[in-house]
Amino acid sequence: YILVDEFQDTNLAQYELIKLLVAPKNNITVVGDDDQAIYKFRGASIFNILKFKDDYPGAQEIFLTTNYRSAQNILDLAYQFIQQNNPYRLEVKLAQAKSEPGGLSKKLAAQNKSLGEIEHLHGQSLEDEVRMTVEKIIAIYNKNKNLKWSDFAILIRANSSANDFTYVLEQAKVPYNF
Repeated sequence: YILVDEFQDTNLAQYELIKLLVAPKNNITVVGDDDQAIYKFRGASIFNILKFKDDYPGAQEIFLTTNYRSAQNILDLAYQFIQQNNPYRLEVKLAQAKSEPGGLSKKLAAQNKSLGEIEHLHGQSLEDEVRMTVEKIIAIYNKNKNLKWSDFAILIRANSSANDFTYVLEQAKVPYNF
């Protein structure tokens, strides 16, 4: 039995290896979301997800559309942003191929009934954005004494981007782990 998580990040060679490993019984489970694909530069392709449906026509599909973490307004805004990747998304490709009865909708529904706070910080330079981000974290931390520093995370695209943040966090005496 083989489970492949983050299937959207597999490349063709990895997929061919997976097919060899599961044959002949085909005891395989894959978990994937093309909207979370980040390794296209390493050869990853949503083609593997589309091909999986052809290679394993009897596979049961389960679409997870219930979100337990975020408020609906945050999910809706994220969905609007991800639409910028059309027409290169599975949701669109399946609709074009009309291979999904009723279509695949990846619009998430929130279980969290609260209203999420959305704020856009825009600086004139990278230094401004880093400073504003750290100042915002400190303000939120100081406003709510139930928070711990470990309740915050800064997501960066590349490790080299961390240097700007670690410098400003150290200057502000904010503890962090990188």
